[in-house]
Amino acid sequence: MGAVLVVSFLTALAVGLATGFERETRGVHDGTPVICGVRSFTFVAILGFFNTWLVEDVNVLLTIVLLLIVLVVPLLKAFRGEIGMTTAVALVVVFSIGMLCGLGMFIEGAVVGMINLTVLSSKRYTRSLAGIMDRGEMEGLVQFVALAAILLPITYWTGDVHHHIGPGRMIDPFKIVLMIVFVSSISFTSFVVMKVTGASKGLEISSFLAGFVNSAACTASLAQRGAKNPTLRGTLKKGIVLTNTSMILKDIIIVSVVAGIGVGSLLLLPVVILIGISISVLYRSGDRKEVQNIDIDVRNPFTIFPALKFGALFLFISSFSHLSVSLMGDYGVYASSLAGLVSTTSVSASMGLLYSTGTIGGEVAVSTVLLALALGSLSKVAISITYDKMLGKELAIPMVLLAVVSSLMAFFSL
Repeated sequence: MGAVLVVSFLTALAVGLATGFERETRGVHDGTPVICGVRSFTFVAILGFFNTWLVEDVNVLLTIVLLLIVLVVPLLKAFRGEIGMTTAVALVVVFSIGMLCGLGMFIEGAVVGMINLTVLSSKRYTRSLAGIMDRGEMEGLVQFVALAAILLPITYWTGDVHHHIGPGRMIDPFKIVLMIVFVSSISFTSFVVMKVTGASKGLEISSFLAGFVNSAACTASLAQRGAKNPTLRGTLKKGIVLTNTSMILKDIIIVSVVAGIGVGSLLLLPVVILIGISISVLYRSGDRKEVQNIDIDVRNPFTIFPALKFGALFLFISSFSHLSVSLMGDYGVYASSLAGLVSTTSVSASMGLLYSTGTIGGEVAVSTVLLALALGSLSKVAISITYDKMLGKELAIPMVLLAVVSSLMAFFSL
């Protein structure tokens, strides 16, 4: 007990010192008054520690009184507009961490302390993010994060709802929400990088990054440019091939993370072959024109509607495949690859989840993903023809080649 007590106290002390140091450093760099620094935060952490350690329980009334005493100066300053609310909130968090440590939960306290420090030090990055995203994109981001923060714990603790709905069942609400957040995070990261680099870095780089966000939307945007400016068709063709390549990479990453290294290793050789074909097509293209200052129209993936759209398609594919296994065997699962015409990512995520739950085998998952990628490549031709028939015809040969090779590898993987 003595060792736990010492470690708990030192953890509370360290969190207080680190948080206070961050606040003082921030004040010096921003030129803002430092109301609470190293000493204040350290005392607050110690106060929280003794609040629970001495009484060996959480005394609600005493805790409220102590918090009011701790916050009286920062709150008065905040209400007068002299400082923001961040310091006051940070004091509450550090006091709570001290209480956790006083209860002997020093690991939990250390984790919360690290999260608190990360949030406090992220101001510069969040401001930069706000600078490159418009108001609508930021509102969508906030709504998505808020909804995910509510749904994740609810779906995790809900448990069994129906004999088909619940943890490990045909429909697992928690895994569906978790998959939406995971896939959207990959897309959002690429979206931010694309916004930061901008069109000034070249159309090819933008096209590659846009493929991680939404390859179909990127293809449509590029095809529209081809209809307006036929002289750019050669470069736009390369851009669509690149966005299709990043689509392949994104799906392989998703299915490998969800299903594990076993399925990822089975997909390694097919991916190398498909990317090799794409590189060959890019190398053999005679058009070397570098195009800049063309924005690709892809939307922020961290918004409610794209998330719901992906979630609905993911739920449909997973449920359809789950039922097909019992009715038609593996052949029913292969049929779900048709959804690759709409979203290859949904197919890849579904196959990864079905494999991880033992519903299907690795070979079935790999074959279905490869068939979906084949159809996803063909869909780029259909999208391009819709806007620019000549560009679609130029894309037909490389995309059909990718589709045929991917289908053959899916067949030999059976």
